Amino acid sequence: MSLLQQELERSFGEGPAHRSVEETVRSGRRALRRRRVGVAAGALAVFASIGAGYAISSAGPDAPRSGEVVTDPTPSPTPTVEPGPTWEDNTPVRYVDRVLQIRDGVVVHEHIENPFDYQPPRVSDALDLTFEGERQWVIIESKSNGYGYSASAPSNGWASFADYVADQVDGTTGATTAGRTPSA
Repeated sequence: MSLLQQELERSFGEGPAHRSVEETVRSGRRALRRRRVGVAAGALAVFASIGAGYAISSAGPDAPRSGEVVTDPTPSPTPTVEPGPTWEDNTPVRYVDRVLQIRDGVVVHEHIENPFDYQPPRVSDALDLTFEGERQWVIIESKSNGYGYSASAPSNGWASFADYVADQVDGTTGATTAGRTPSA
């Protein structure tokens, strides 16, 4: 090595001190935990959206037949809140023994009873409601193992609550139908 090279090396000094191995490992483990939590949250969101899509689009033997569409819903009085088991999820409505229950604090603006025209013991309800300050259009159906629930933001492509319900009953969710304005 030449004298000039040695002088240059000395002029720069030793440089910054390296972090300890333990500190580097701790930092890596924190990053791994954050990544795993993010992946788990993303997977949960995907599964929730798939489940909601299935609940909206699935049609079984009790599904309404073609031409049986609610076209002019008549608002009904808000169902009373029935005492029952504690709410274990974050839904505004539920069925307990096939009786519709509405969580305390939920404001029902419009209620259509049995829009799918099911025969007992099956039931269904459509509700235009406000829950935790957020307006929602909800359809709930009794199932053999509980109930199915789907919700949409108002005017998310539908001209009115009645159009939303008619579209869900008709099973043409996502398609532009008469009385429905296409999404922007």
